[in-house]
Amino acid sequence: MSPVPTEDSSPSASPSSSSASLPGGTSSSNSDTRQFKVLNLDLQLGGASPSAPELLSSLEPGSLATLLDAQLAGVLSHLGRLGSRVADTSSKVLVTGDVNAGKSTFINALMRRAVVPSDQQPLTTAFCEVMDARMNGGVEEAHLCRPGETYNRLDSRTYTPVGLEHLEEVAADFEAEEGRVVKVYSEEADPGLLSNGAVDVALVDSPGLNTDSLKTLACFAFQEEIDVVVFVVNSENHFTQSGREFMVTAGREKAYIFVVVNKYDLIRRKDRCKEAILKQLSEVSPETREDAGDLVHFVSAEGARQSREAQGPDAPVAAEWARMERSLRGFILEKRARSKLGPAQRYLLQLLGDLRVLASTNRRRTERAERDAERTLSDAIPRCRSGEEEARRDTEGAEREMDAACDAIVTEVRTRLTLVMDTLEDRVVDPEWQGWVHTWSYIQEVRSGMVRAWDREVSTCERMASDRVQEGTRRILQLGKTRLAAYPPREPDLARLFEERRRGRKSTSSRKKGGSGAVPGAGEGSLAFGLEVTDLVDVRERLGLATVSVGGMAMIGGQLIGARRLLMDVVTFGGLLGGRLARQMLAVGVAATALGLGLYIIGDVKHAVQRRVAAKCRKVLLADGILDGHVDRISRRSHSALRYGVQDLTRRYELLLEEAQRERMEGERVAKEASEGRRYYKALGRRIRELEEMIRSVDTNEKKVPLPEPTDD
Repeated sequence: MSPVPTEDSSPSASPSSSSASLPGGTSSSNSDTRQFKVLNLDLQLGGASPSAPELLSSLEPGSLATLLDAQLAGVLSHLGRLGSRVADTSSKVLVTGDVNAGKSTFINALMRRAVVPSDQQPLTTAFCEVMDARMNGGVEEAHLCRPGETYNRLDSRTYTPVGLEHLEEVAADFEAEEGRVVKVYSEEADPGLLSNGAVDVALVDSPGLNTDSLKTLACFAFQEEIDVVVFVVNSENHFTQSGREFMVTAGREKAYIFVVVNKYDLIRRKDRCKEAILKQLSEVSPETREDAGDLVHFVSAEGARQSREAQGPDAPVAAEWARMERSLRGFILEKRARSKLGPAQRYLLQLLGDLRVLASTNRRRTERAERDAERTLSDAIPRCRSGEEEARRDTEGAEREMDAACDAIVTEVRTRLTLVMDTLEDRVVDPEWQGWVHTWSYIQEVRSGMVRAWDREVSTCERMASDRVQEGTRRILQLGKTRLAAYPPREPDLARLFEERRRGRKSTSSRKKGGSGAVPGAGEGSLAFGLEVTDLVDVRERLGLATVSVGGMAMIGGQLIGARRLLMDVVTFGGLLGGRLARQMLAVGVAATALGLGLYIIGDVKHAVQRRVAAKCRKVLLADGILDGHVDRISRRSHSALRYGVQDLTRRYELLLEEAQRERMEGERVAKEASEGRRYYKALGRRIRELEEMIRSVDTNEKKVPLPEPTDD
């Protein structure tokens, strides 16, 4: 996005508005180094007062808003007072200065009579407002305003009337309360400033600035209520620190301050005194210094009165005083646009200048925020899409890894267990044959050996499955390893994968030790069975083998000798021996044959036991589903462990996508707010320029106040 021009560089700004100097020497083209005039936050950064843009960039928006809220509340209140002052046809003149600068003496000299006490101490804590007696029905008196009451000349409950001749007597008691106001109605000895016949003028005698902090603050606040400030400087002390601060504060609104340097007749090196005061004035009120011919006067209030009485009005001291009176009268009455509208114009232009800096700075901030948000979105949206694609691909890959590992485990477990089932008699360590007496013990040892061989193979299958699961889990963890580095995986506890069967084996072994009679090594899905005699020696099998053997021999002999010849020999031999002897010999042959068969069966008992026990084992394994049960159990447990890895991979991708989605939504929100803010501040800057042009068009020197043309706004 291309940079949007700021207000100061906008083509719509006229050359005059971009280069015109604001009252106070502030140009609208140097807003990047401009300090706040009205919205002064009074902060120090690194020991120096920062420019407005530096101040704005150094503060968090929330902190800045809190500070500005308090300032704007005061601004709104003061704008209301400005409106009232501009609408009011009367003029208030504040006479202020340091203690003992001669303020009261100055007012009495203007009145040509002693109206306010001019001793060293009286009324130093009260504001004494002197007005023409005509405003009180021609009655000369003082009204001591009551605290907490809104003064109303027609309501005597809001004040205490005092005769002017008694004002100095009650002053000491009256000044005990801070901020009290005295309304003094008096006639001038000679027609002068108050009795001008055109404008109601009030002279306000204020407490000394450096009396204490409370009185100084009261003077600072009261100056906002008046139109013209007459600052009385003691020529012996020049501008004190309090005086400088007051001039700077008042100068935020009033570009021009009427300065009276009193007691000038007491100074011996007058040129040096004048040079020093004018230099100080250049620092605290440059506009006043530029118009020093009309606004700065070096006089002596008491000396003028004495000189006028002794030498007449043409005496040098009296003549300088008269020139000062003419300048003050012209400033208050003849140049009312300058004294009445000038402060309002200056204040508004300075306020608009502060607002222009705020608008310009915030506009640049919103432009940066909008660009940053767009960059975030340009990264977040593809990241969301690629993340979704990778999540789908890796999840499918993990499913394939899981299925492949489970299939391999099932195949190998079934192959292993089937092989051991078919070769049980070969896997037993042949116990020692201890004779016929211990035949049953031999049988039990053979059975236990086969059970242990089966359990060993089951454990081997479990270890093999655990290794396969571990390898499959490792492969699953490798999926999205780089993309999901910020989200650590939760690995399954494979050491406990087949713990339930092992616990079952230990429990069964304990029961065996307790005499329960269970088969050693039996547990979950373990091989356990009993044996009977018929399971060990199958006589029918032996007899069948013998019968088959004899029949086979007879068939072979018949083929070799011939059945006929054999029968003839048998008959001949029987005839020779006699019938009884033949029967006896036949019985002996049959007995011998039976004895041989018995010895054969008994002699093969060791191997027969192993074969029969193995056959019984195979029968139990197949009939009870033990083999299939182990295959299914190991498969399920392996599948569960691998499924945990797949689910954890899905969870991590969900976290990744949720974060990317949050970033995208946050970027969209910030971009929208920044765009709205940029448009708002752009329109605000444009409106500020329009108001500045309208306010500058008011010519306060020529008293011309053109009405603004109607606009679409």
